[in-house]
Amino acid sequence: MWRQVVLPVIVVGLSWLTMSVATTCYVLWLDASHQRIFDENVASANAAAQLQEEVWHLHAEFLSQADAGRDWPRRLAEFDRATNEDLANLNRSVTTDEERSLATSLGELTQQYRQQLVRLIDARQLAVSDTAGQAELFNLAAKVSQRADRIRQVNDELSQVSTNRRMSIRNYVLWGRTATSVFVSALGIAFGWWTANRLKRSVTNIQITLHDPLLNGPGDLGTVQLSSPVQVRSPGEGGDELSSIQRQVGTVIERLRRTGEELQATRQEVLRSERLAAIGRLAAGVAHELRNPLTSVKLLLQHAASKSGDAVVAEQRMGLILDEIERMEATIQGLLDFSRPARPQRKLHDLRQTLERALNLIEARAEKQNVTTELDLGLLPLPVSGDPQQLHQVFVNLFINAIEAMPQGGELSIELVPSAADKLAVEIRDTGVGIPAELLPRLFEPFATAKERGTGLGLAVSRRILEEHDGSISVRPQSPRGTAFTVTLPAASNAELAPELSVA
Repeated sequence: MWRQVVLPVIVVGLSWLTMSVATTCYVLWLDASHQRIFDENVASANAAAQLQEEVWHLHAEFLSQADAGRDWPRRLAEFDRATNEDLANLNRSVTTDEERSLATSLGELTQQYRQQLVRLIDARQLAVSDTAGQAELFNLAAKVSQRADRIRQVNDELSQVSTNRRMSIRNYVLWGRTATSVFVSALGIAFGWWTANRLKRSVTNIQITLHDPLLNGPGDLGTVQLSSPVQVRSPGEGGDELSSIQRQVGTVIERLRRTGEELQATRQEVLRSERLAAIGRLAAGVAHELRNPLTSVKLLLQHAASKSGDAVVAEQRMGLILDEIERMEATIQGLLDFSRPARPQRKLHDLRQTLERALNLIEARAEKQNVTTELDLGLLPLPVSGDPQQLHQVFVNLFINAIEAMPQGGELSIELVPSAADKLAVEIRDTGVGIPAELLPRLFEPFATAKERGTGLGLAVSRRILEEHDGSISVRPQSPRGTAFTVTLPAASNAELAPELSVA
């Protein structure tokens, strides 16, 4: 419903807002651009005019015979300072190639004029009259004046072009704004008409739906009359459509509430059935794991009672019996660990020490199978809050699994890998035979194993321990062979580290 009402309003409002903001910003930018061009042209024209004035003023002073005793070195220094400043202002203000060319030419002519003036001043001091030189000086002053006039003319032309362009674009913007206003208004009217029709159809469809036989019991059905406009009324009821809908919605909500309660009860029954099924699968796994060693023990005992009395043979059979009994004990202990895990005794410790202790425990077994180990945990401590013994059990189990996957030798790597800022991730990689693809999806389920004599409870217990520590474990095959397990644990927070730091 909100889409039918709010969406058209949003579309029309955003269209109007976009048009207004865009045109206003463009007009402001256009005014700012015109003002910038105008300021540059005025500055360029003023600099050229001041330079022209300096040249003619100096020329008038030179032609005057009344100030023959003037201090020309000081006057020429003032002229140089004034003209250099004017040329600098001019070069900063020019914007076109023609202006740059005129500014360069103006600077060169000013320098030539000054040089010619110095020669004539020297000749006057020697009482020498140089009429041709004076004519040349006047020609140079006239050229300077011409260049300055041309610069002012170019600036006037640029200002006029900018003004004409600004007025033309402003007219286009105003016409476009007017057309957009008309179009957006028409669009708003069309959206309003479309929304009203959609709402009317929606109200009619709601009434028809609320009178659906599936939502009402026998004897509650209303009468649906498909006329134009469609009107739906319950028996003996009048009033407007919205009031009727409100009453009918209340009835439907009550029916839906009762249906939800029934669905919740059914869901509980399904969950109980799933638990019973899981217990059945677990019992079947236990029976399978215990039946084989019990059969072996039974046969060995029967054979020992009826056959040879050789002490060596009897000792060998007794050893086999003990092995099978230990296998049954391991299965039962793993099942107990999985079903009733001990509550973790959390304390702040360095995970590095737990990993090193687990690695030291299996080091002899690794050397016996020609498995090399590599530990790369960086240089900083790895503080975690957890049960060191349970985490030690997890890593020992993973290390033993990796060694057993490399009967012909290989490499076992333990490495700290990048993770989230509040997590510590340790990856355990081996170069063994890998895990069958069909076993990967249920690898962490009880009794899921690829070993001939494995219980299939080690990884299930390890995952349970890590979940109790708010951690996780994942597995991925390596290429071309081997397996990588990643154990992720929460890093100790600053609040947990604070007491240790204060003690230190």
